[in-house]
Amino acid sequence: MRVGSHLSRLFGGLFFLGLFFFPGCDSTPTDVGADLLDPKGGEPVTITIPTSSFKNQNDPDITGGSGEVGASRALAGVVNDPALGLIVAKGNIDFAPTVSRSDKFASTSLSLAELTLDLDYFYGDTLTTVTLLMSDIVDNWTALGVSADTSVQVGDPVMELQIEPRSQILRFDLPEEWILRNDVVLRSENFLADFHGFQFTALSGNAVIGIHHRASTLKLAVPGDTAIFAMSKVLSLLEKTRLDPPEGKHLIQDGTDSRVEVNFDLGIDPLVGNLIHRSIFRITAGTPTLETPFGFSRPEITRLNLAFVTEDPKLRVLVATARASEDGLFSFEDGLFTDILKRVLLGSLNDAVFEISVPISDATLDILLIQDTLSASPPRALLTVTNIN
Repeated sequence: MRVGSHLSRLFGGLFFLGLFFFPGCDSTPTDVGADLLDPKGGEPVTITIPTSSFKNQNDPDITGGSGEVGASRALAGVVNDPALGLIVAKGNIDFAPTVSRSDKFASTSLSLAELTLDLDYFYGDTLTTVTLLMSDIVDNWTALGVSADTSVQVGDPVMELQIEPRSQILRFDLPEEWILRNDVVLRSENFLADFHGFQFTALSGNAVIGIHHRASTLKLAVPGDTAIFAMSKVLSLLEKTRLDPPEGKHLIQDGTDSRVEVNFDLGIDPLVGNLIHRSIFRITAGTPTLETPFGFSRPEITRLNLAFVTEDPKLRVLVATARASEDGLFSFEDGLFTDILKRVLLGSLNDAVFEISVPISDATLDILLIQDTLSASPPRALLTVTNIN
């Protein structure tokens, strides 16, 4: 989905609606119920607005990326999480030349092909070796904006990789028979059109591994010359068999359940719209109570995006990004959030639908258990209002 690039077009006139902004006093705002309609003059008061809807979307996550845009890594492996279910990940990567080929490289048969993988992420059992099968991808594929339910056409296996689940950079010599079979294509001027990269699938182990584009390369050598190809595309194909989260908790999991639709119960006096001068949306992480075997890594989400959902189902406008505080609180605060709520209250916008999501670039399986709408600390918006009367 496209986020933020159309903000000026959609909200170019947002700040010229004749809305009134009133400075707050230095006194500490006090939480009150959403039924407060007439705050006392001069005193800032905080109105707590509950969510009327807070639910995971069923659309698959975007898991593709190219270079510095989109997902930063490909995920590969299989993990049976005793608390959250089975996840199968197929990682796809491709390469592009970093420099022009020399005449010598183009005219001499390859003597070496070396694959370097920057392994920087793990989810699952860190005590058991993971075996991945690397296969050729035989047709062109797209990465940017592509979701986890896409299919990629795979050909013959290339080799098996034995990997210990820890952060490391590993190098693998590709088999001689593979080099001979692909020698002409690898040295061709049409490399980008004729070579399509590799797919990694799980043969054994109980962990998903992340292959980052940062330091992953394909090195091709002929006697007296070497060419380095940088990782140019990544795509994770993900399937999950879900288990229910603990009672009273709402699960967000990057890659599989990372997008949550949010609506607010704005059943308050519309005149309050003219009195709002600050808005914050907050969600609270729940205390982890998941079954976690010894040596099992289940990283937690540390940042989330809040976006406004436009009439175009593929377009989101980024409102704010929040990082978790030490006590597990995510606070989204931005003038755009305030202005959107004002427009709904004043009738210039029919409804406001928001979306919480993990940034696409994170490209993990990280999780977050948050307090649900019936808990003591539910997702909520806090509107600070001041009446000058």
